[in-house]
Amino acid sequence: MISVLAFMDGKKLEQAMKATGYRSPSVQKGVVGERITKGIFKTSKEATTRSGKADIVGVPVRNVASVIAQVEGKNSPTITSLNKMISESMGVGEIDIEAKATGALLGGSGFKGSQRGTLKVTTATAAINPIGQIDADYIERQRTLLTELVELGMTNSKGKVARINQLFDSLKIEVDGNYTQKDLKNLQDEIYKVVGGNRGKAVIKNAYNNVMRDSNKFKQFMDGPFGKLITNKVTNLTAQINIKDPSSGKTLNFFQTFIGLKFTNKDITRKPGRAGTYSFFLSSSFENRLLEETRRKLEQNAIGIIEEDLDGAFRVKGRTTLNAILKRPGDLKSIINSLTFSNATISVPSGGSIPLNFGIDGTALLNTLNKKTAKVLATNLAITSKIRKGRFASAAQLTSLLQIEVLSRMKKSGRAKPPTLTTRSGRFVENLEIAQINYKNSIINYYSLPLYYSLEDYGYEVENLIEGSIRDITQKLYSRQFNLIRA
Repeated sequence: MISVLAFMDGKKLEQAMKATGYRSPSVQKGVVGERITKGIFKTSKEATTRSGKADIVGVPVRNVASVIAQVEGKNSPTITSLNKMISESMGVGEIDIEAKATGALLGGSGFKGSQRGTLKVTTATAAINPIGQIDADYIERQRTLLTELVELGMTNSKGKVARINQLFDSLKIEVDGNYTQKDLKNLQDEIYKVVGGNRGKAVIKNAYNNVMRDSNKFKQFMDGPFGKLITNKVTNLTAQINIKDPSSGKTLNFFQTFIGLKFTNKDITRKPGRAGTYSFFLSSSFENRLLEETRRKLEQNAIGIIEEDLDGAFRVKGRTTLNAILKRPGDLKSIINSLTFSNATISVPSGGSIPLNFGIDGTALLNTLNKKTAKVLATNLAITSKIRKGRFASAAQLTSLLQIEVLSRMKKSGRAKPPTLTTRSGRFVENLEIAQINYKNSIINYYSLPLYYSLEDYGYEVENLIEGSIRDITQKLYSRQFNLIRA
């Protein structure tokens, strides 16, 4: 098993949580977990919560190998051999990492004994992005899910599955590539008719429960396409590992990234929730394997130290030892054996992890959302306004502010006419990104697809719109200006 273990001082973790601007401790932990993963592996890419993918995406394998070498020290394999190990394990040049963190110790929140497993491995449910579009990936996940539920949970299902696939294939797509609420509502009604006429919703719900409750059908479900979506999400996993030190009463906070995890049918369990929903978890036995890897890293004193850079990014800065963390001498194995591993250690879920309800638990099959763009924008503004003036904001937070500011300056309707851009599909706003912020040197690198700058040949003020928005944001937050560099 390949992994990286890093320690973060409890006070620094608490400060980082408060700096997120969120009130909920679980959301704070989730945000910090993502920031730590992103910083340690030196990537600026992260998935949106609506994507269903892992939180941190596009991490080069060489970055992972570099961090492992830094933490392992003399005991580390060479960068070349690490690259080969990771590439052979994953089969790709870049990897996605699911990042999870929480303050609760394993065994809490009502889980005891054989129910200890609390490492949630769900995929994201549908959401509307800041400009009101519905996630196309979510629709495809629903197709995969529904066809499997019908096939496994109903008799004489073959023809119904074929018809459902036809309905998804014929789903109307707007010119700009977006599904509409009306399209989804029509699709939902047609699927109900296919599976059971007036009783369509109840029939699908019964099929859903049949699959979840029957061990043989659940095994088939996990072996199928949707089961792979679930396990693929946590093939590479950063989890917060909380270890209790009885001698001091303190909880030690570690963030450990496991690369290339392999799963068997027994490794994924499901638990029913409210309104007919189910959540998927890693089993207790699987968690114990992760904990054994943690113990091995502690025995090797292969522990990185998480610190915060001037630009607000978390990095692994040097190595430490368990003796140094606990500030006491003694035999390393004896110290490790004194820690609480048996009933309170690995933890998760948090922030972006939500129960995987299938959108068929009493409301709309496809969980279509009727929120208006104005409401979504108001929500985003409420979140981003929590960035205190003068406080370092992350690139992701400034990206959100930039998209909102640019959208507010664009025309929303009418005939397109220079110099002001008109928003149609929302793709222009979505492509904007703050790639990097250097607070020490007052530099902001931002990104926008080059093709949009060709609009300046027709009189549109693209660069002025983007840079003017960034300058307005930084002036309000920091009362100073930054040098802007287009990446």
